[in-house]
Amino acid sequence: MPAGPSPTGSDDRAIQRRRVLAASAGALAGIAGCSTLGAETPATAETASGSPTPDGAATATPDRPTESRAGRDEGTATPRDLRTALAAGDVVAVLRPPAGQEELAASDLVDTDACGGERTLSSGGRADARAVGTAFAALDAPVEQVVATANCPARETAWLAFGAHSVADDLAEPLAQPPGEGAVRVVVAPGERLAGQLPEPLAAGTCAVLSPGEDGPELVGSEDPRSWADGATPPPLRRSRYDIRAGTPEATSVFRRRSSTDGPRVLVLGGIHGDEVAGYRAVEAASTWSVEAGTLVLVPRASEQTIARDRRTDRAGRDLNRQFPLDREPRTALARELYNVVVRHDPDLVLDMHSSQGVWNEGGFGQAVFHSGDPALAATLERVVEEVNESVVPPSRQPDYRYEAVESDGSPPGMLATKVAEELGVPAALHEVTEEVPLETQVEWSTAVLARVLEARGVSLDTGG
Repeated sequence: MPAGPSPTGSDDRAIQRRRVLAASAGALAGIAGCSTLGAETPATAETASGSPTPDGAATATPDRPTESRAGRDEGTATPRDLRTALAAGDVVAVLRPPAGQEELAASDLVDTDACGGERTLSSGGRADARAVGTAFAALDAPVEQVVATANCPARETAWLAFGAHSVADDLAEPLAQPPGEGAVRVVVAPGERLAGQLPEPLAAGTCAVLSPGEDGPELVGSEDPRSWADGATPPPLRRSRYDIRAGTPEATSVFRRRSSTDGPRVLVLGGIHGDEVAGYRAVEAASTWSVEAGTLVLVPRASEQTIARDRRTDRAGRDLNRQFPLDREPRTALARELYNVVVRHDPDLVLDMHSSQGVWNEGGFGQAVFHSGDPALAATLERVVEEVNESVVPPSRQPDYRYEAVESDGSPPGMLATKVAEELGVPAALHEVTEEVPLETQVEWSTAVLARVLEARGVSLDTGG
């Protein structure tokens, strides 16, 4: 890990996050099958019925949520109800692409077969799509899956707002099936594809929230997501889980633990190297903890294939923690998904748990917590390692196995923590425990460091101990 950037506030990180997503839009020709190249022509907007109108024409944008007909007898949903439902999970969010769209000639498109003659988002529409992603992040909505229809505005909106997404022709299942426990599924589709699927029409750029049930989905309400920057009432502690790389041998789970008490968001990964057992065992232990303040996002077994083989690299000989180059997208599908998890949850700190042969400064990297150079994080880690050396590592193991907090020198390149610190401005640390001690001792020390870092950074825990 290289020395990290200067301390970055949450507003600055949000700007950097949007820039990362905006830069990723250059991959739309290959990922979403459409492009925004070429001179812009007069934009068109869609009415609630899905027909194009000249840009600037009035569109139906509700200033309060639209409640289901059944819900009117029981009281109208409020914006706070809708936002709280999204933050709590167990709902489907239906997003109609922003109104700002334009016609592009086939000569302006990279993939003429996919997008020739289709409308795509105008520059204003693209800005609105990015704002939607920022709005979901402001709510800390536990987005599990993003599904878009095949037309270019929907795919472009999904990519700019959320990054990785899948494409579906039939919306019946994504709209009706419950998402993962405590999670949110996002469906992005134009007005004509939503006709008859929702209780009421959805205006361009608006999000409807559905609660799936045995009798079909019920409409909680709808609202312009850009108003969510004001935040929502935090829900009670929620435990959610969703999978990335689902349906592939690389499928693995992301766990989210959120308290109703405000606090920082911390994302912790283990198992990036499958033969470093203590790292993923410590994060698995953390998945059982209760969070009393803040939010904890965990990826215990980042590389299931290498864990199954007890190897550092995959079958192609690739080291997952060398697949995150700076100023370029991650090199493999799994690396891209993991980076997207970080972007999506917008954490205040990222911790990557490892183990190492040997000891730092003696031919190995064990007994060190490497950090990105953020001054506040450096001070936290100095306090944590001092406490661990005093109360966790027994005197009989010292001085050989004393922990150190170390500012990284930037090598080797391609690590996730480096990319997170440099491109997102998020403080990051990589923990290494020595493999010279028994595995259970490695897990004990790793878990102790992890718990103390979380507590020191403001994530209050009940570890059950």
